[in-house]
Amino acid sequence: MKALFELGQEVVCVDAKCNRPHLIPVPLVEGNYYRITAMRVCSCGQVTVDVGIKSITQFGCCPKCSMRVEQFGSWWFNQSRFAPIDHIKEIEKLKESLTITEHAIQKEASYN
Repeated sequence: MKALFELGQEVVCVDAKCNRPHLIPVPLVEGNYYRITAMRVCSCGQVTVDVGIKSITQFGCCPKCSMRVEQFGSWWFNQSRFAPIDHIKEIEKLKESLTITEHAIQKEASYN
């Protein structure tokens, strides 16, 4: 699997669901911005990212193949839990533009 991000890139969390509720809850908040501080690729090809959230556990597991991996003091998350902030900002700009256009159309329609 190809890495979707670069080191230091700002991302937004789009998935903070806990896939294994019997374990420690996922310390992510949907909509919060994070910065990629490290990335790694499992032998199965899964890319995981560190966004600077400290872990109290020494080991975790790959979200794809469940292989045991060392945490190195941080939580590691599947990269699919995040989206580039640039894309979110573009969507917000488009929504704003559509709202302005809708208001202009309504205003013009009220004159006719």
